[in-house]
Amino acid sequence: MSTCSALLTVLPALAFAAIMLVRPYLGQRAIARLRLRRPAPASSPKPVREVGSRRSAQRTLTRGGLLIAAALAGRAPPVALAPAS
Repeated sequence: MSTCSALLTVLPALAFAAIMLVRPYLGQRAIARLRLRRPAPASSPKPVREVGSRRSAQRTLTRGGLLIAAALAGRAPPVALAPAS
């Protein structure tokens, strides 16, 4: 019984591996056509910036752990935990 159960457990993974080895995955031909259609990158050199010029600062959306850290860093500790002066 346990051998049969083990074979039935592994069977879907083996079937999927066999299909992936035999057939191309969906969209592979479309990706190849898009890659062939892409124009070649320009070989002209990029313009050189002046030494004194600065880039404008780009704002990015803070997400995940940085969002939590920014929120916690922007407020004072609770009155009960504040050091007595």
